[in-house]
This record gives sequence, structure tokens and C-alpha cells, in this order.
Amino acid sequence: MIDSDLIAITSALMKHRHWEVREQAALLIGSFATHNRACSHLMEYTFANLQEILEDPNQNVMNAAAYVFHKLSVTASGCECIRDTESAYHMIMSFINHSNQDQIA
Repeated sequence: MIDSDLIAITSALMKHRHWEVREQAALLIGSFATHNRACSHLMEYTFANLQEILEDPNQNVMNAAAYVFHKLSVTASGCECIRDTESAYHMIMSFINHSNQDQIA
């Protein structure tokens, strides 16, 4: 079982001043994402930080956030978490913000 304290600490590290720590924290959260029992803890501690690092100044951190959402999207409970936290909106806005506006139809 994944401990809620571990998720809370790892989630807090997504706000660390060093991009490498933010990236590794997100990747660790991604490894928890497919565990059904972790979803409620992820919703409680993680989604606001994940949504924030979708706009991180470092590309590696943004990629790690995208990885977490990808991992979540392969399970029904993960999709529910994405829906319930309105993360899809943040994902779409991040995509638009980082896309070439001339190519978006």
C-alpha cells in the first residue's frame, strides 16, 4: 500500500526550487498513478501541483507532469481523478500555450 504521507511529501517536492527535484518528484508520483488505492491520496495532495508544473519553466519538468497524466489515463480510477480535479482543462490549456498558434485550427 502506498502511504499518504509519502504522497504528500513527494507532492510537496514538486514545488522545490531545483528543477531536477521537481522532475523526479513528478516521476515518482507517476509510478504511484496506476495503484487504485493511491488515487484518492493523489487527488488530495497532488493535482494542484501537477497542474502547476504543466507550466514549469523547465521542459523536463513539464514532460514529467505529462507522464503522470499519461499514467493516470490508463486506469478508470485515474481518468476519474483527472475528470474530478478538472485537470483536463489545464492539460488542454498547457498544450495550447506551448503549441505553435499558426498550426492550431
